[in-house]
Amino acid sequence: MTHTQHPDLKEIRKKERDPRVRDRILAIHMTQVRNCTIPETADVLLQSIGWVNKWIKRYREGGIDALRDEPR
Repeated sequence: MTHTQHPDLKEIRKKERDPRVRDRILAIHMTQVRNCTIPETADVLLQSIGWVNKWIKRYREGGIDALRDEPR
């Protein structure tokens, strides 16, 4: 995807209250817009590569709302 195909992730991130979701949005921005590698993104966010991959998959399948945790 190109930058123009993504919603304004920076603005969405600013409005998000949940810090975990903010990190997930940042991961999407880094990998999809800034073209950072998944290992680079995981390193910056202090997360595992596996989690970053899961977030990208969830975003592709369901957008921003899919980055939220489901209620238990």
